[in-house]
Amino acid sequence: MITPYDETNQLHEFNLKKLFSLAFNQEPANDENERNLPLVNDTWKDIGFQGKNPRTDFRGGGHLSLLCLIYFVQNYKREFTEMARVTKDEEEKMWLTAISSINVTHHLIIYLYMNDGDVPQSHLKIRAGRN
Repeated sequence: MITPYDETNQLHEFNLKKLFSLAFNQEPANDENERNLPLVNDTWKDIGFQGKNPRTDFRGGGHLSLLCLIYFVQNYKREFTEMARVTKDEEEKMWLTAISSINVTHHLIIYLYMNDGDVPQSHLKIRAGRN
């Protein structure tokens, strides 16, 4: 039910560029990595991605988590900017804004059974109200 992020999908890549433009207030550079993928650079770490290639961080939340990040930046720009600033400037707090957002989306996907019913037992206990 949830679409995994696909670097060959033009819509997914368009949305990744959109996130970059919104988050950094600039058009993305045409940097490419060894696999000819654009948008692979250290700048992503400034907003809380784990590495140079943000595509690898969308595993749990798929394309939906990218759409949620875009929504967050578009509708809560001041809050996003402040959270990203803490991500960049206060590393000892280890608040990774982008990864945290992706994880929240991933947990909602599981909680709302949007992942084709493949729900680990630990999540079933939480949903039933038993910890």
